[in-house]
Formats: sequence, structure tokens, C-alpha cells
Amino acid sequence: MVIAIIGVLIALLLPAVQAAREAARRVQCTNHLKQLGIAVHNLHDAQNRLPQRIYGDEGYGAAVKNSSPFSWAPTGGIQYWRWNHMLGILPYMELQSKYEELMTRINSGSMSGAANGIPYSRVQNFRTSVFLCPSDGNATNANGQVTDRVLNYVGCRGDALGMPIGSYDRRGMIGRGGSDGGQGSRDFSAVTDGLSNTLLWSESAMATSTEADSGVPMKGHLVAITGDSVFNANTLYPAPCTAMKSYGNFIDLPNHAVFNNQKGSKIFDGFGVFAIFHAVLPPNYPSCATSSSPYSSEPYHFLVTPSSYHTGGVNACFGDGSVRFISETIDAGNITVNISTFGYQEVPGTGQRDITGESPWGVWGALGSINGAENKSF
Repeated sequence: MVIAIIGVLIALLLPAVQAAREAARRVQCTNHLKQLGIAVHNLHDAQNRLPQRIYGDEGYGAAVKNSSPFSWAPTGGIQYWRWNHMLGILPYMELQSKYEELMTRINSGSMSGAANGIPYSRVQNFRTSVFLCPSDGNATNANGQVTDRVLNYVGCRGDALGMPIGSYDRRGMIGRGGSDGGQGSRDFSAVTDGLSNTLLWSESAMATSTEADSGVPMKGHLVAITGDSVFNANTLYPAPCTAMKSYGNFIDLPNHAVFNNQKGSKIFDGFGVFAIFHAVLPPNYPSCATSSSPYSSEPYHFLVTPSSYHTGGVNACFGDGSVRFISETIDAGNITVNISTFGYQEVPGTGQRDITGESPWGVWGALGSINGAENKSF
């Protein structure tokens, strides 16, 4: 009888203990995001700019020093343009020594040799707890061994979809620098919607280190959508990705997860699937990509959705440095409609389209845009 009573008590207490532990992890995750927000403000105070997702000052300086091209196409040599915003904020997070080490390696040209001449922006051996959410267990495997998962926090690219680089960066706080170096990225004055109303960072669940053909966890993975019609400039249609939500937490063939060994591992890589999120699909919806690229085996067109292992949503840091919890039920407009009908304007000479004015993605999209002039409460 005593044993039975003890068993009942344990059964009653265990959920409470687990909930308390998750609450503590979520607070720690919130603190990490606050540190990232403060780092961005410190960078802005020092350099009057936001961190650059690609075409950053560090990469441009190294390209000039080494007389190397600083262009989009991977024509050989080191792709200096691809070093992302995580590199730029290191000195403002008490990680000056790591910044100097990386800059020494970049400036010496010692990071060449990776696929397609991409620099070792992935730097998989760099790990700091500030970049990891304790609720995401993919930093270690089932045996407790450390994996190459090193990054849970990504910058907001805004509420527009697009190719890896292009005009679409203008809608989010984390955008591209100048293709000719210098102060190409925006500063706080560009955020006319207000820093407290605009997303800066959010969470991205890390992928597991191994891939299976079926039964692959959805969080942290990109779902393969066949054909460019999902994300091309003419349609920009997220409905096929939205439909993947019906598969629940597991996605089976033929709609299987792809690029599993990438999400969360390439900490300094500016390629969108590693570095950013879109304020289009609500938190914890699938992230999707086409599985073909004219440059490499990496995805070309993509839609990256913030995700976490917190129940019901994600933590997000806003431009003013505040951190709030975003529910996965937040209003995101009509995510099943062809968004080319939402006032997208063609960008001259690019064949691409760009959002102007109010975001089509409800409150969620309004939080993602820096200058949509939306009047929506959160």
C-alpha cells in the first residue's frame, strides 16, 4: 500500500517537476536572446549600423586585402561575402578573442578549400552556450555526446520570400550589407515601424545529426518541396509548406525532411537557411525549400519558420532588446493565398517581386517588417 501511495505521489509530482524545469530553461533562453539584443545595440552604438547577414564589413575587408572577388556567384576562391551577422556581434558579447581568431584566419585566406569555395563560415568547432537554447536537446545525442549543433538563434529577414540574396532583405532588421563593402546595411533609423514593434531575433530548432527516409522529426528540418513553383518570383506561394503541418511532428516520404545535417551547424554562414527566419508562417510551422540549387546541393528557394521546443510557441527578441513569447496561434493572415496578389511590385531588372506597404501576414508579418506602417496590436 505504501509503495502504491508513493507511486501515485511520484506520478502527480513528475509533471510539475518537468514543467518547472522547462520554465527555468525558457527563462535561460530568454536571457540568451536579451544578450543578443544588447550586442546588436552595442554594435549599433559603435558603428551606426545593424549587423549584416551577408556582404558584411569583415568579409569585404578580407576580400580587398586578399585581392579576391566579393560577388554572389561562386566562381572560385573564398566567398567572403557569405560571413554573416553572428561574426560581427562577437566583440560585443565578450567574445573578442574568438572574433580576432576568426578574422586572422579570414584575412590570411586560410579558410579556402570548402565546397564551391565557400569559406569555413560554418566553423563547426565553435560552441558557446549563449547561442544555444537549453530546451533543444539536439546539441548532444542519445549517449550524451556533443554533436555539431551549435546555433539556436537566427535574425529576422522580414516578411518577404525570396532567393538567397536580393531585394527581399529590405523588409527585415537583419539584411545584407553593401556589395561594394562599407556601410551597406541599414541602421535603426530605417525601422520606422518602431523598434519595440519589430522582430530582431527568434529561435530555430536545430536539426538532428542523422537523416532517415521516414519518421524524421519536423522541427529543425527543411521539408523538400519539388519544383521552383513554390517559391519563384511569379507565385511566392507558401500554401504547399503550410500543408506540411498536417503531417504533425513527423514527415514521411515523399515529403521528407532534407538538408538535415545543416540546420544549426553553420554558425557564421549567411546563407538564409542557416542564418535567418521569415515572418510568414506562424512559429513551429514547417520550414520548406526546393531541393535543387544552381550553385550547390544546398536549397535555393526557401521559407524558414522560427521553431522551438517550448510548448506553444517561440521566444523572440525585438529591436528594442525586449524579449516576448510568440504563440504559434498568432494571427498570420491567410497563409493559403497566392501572395503575388498582395501588392508585390516587380523590382526593376531583377524579375523578382517585393512587398510594399502593409504586410499580408497579419500581426505576425507586421512584426517582421521594418517599415510596413501597419497598425496592429500584439
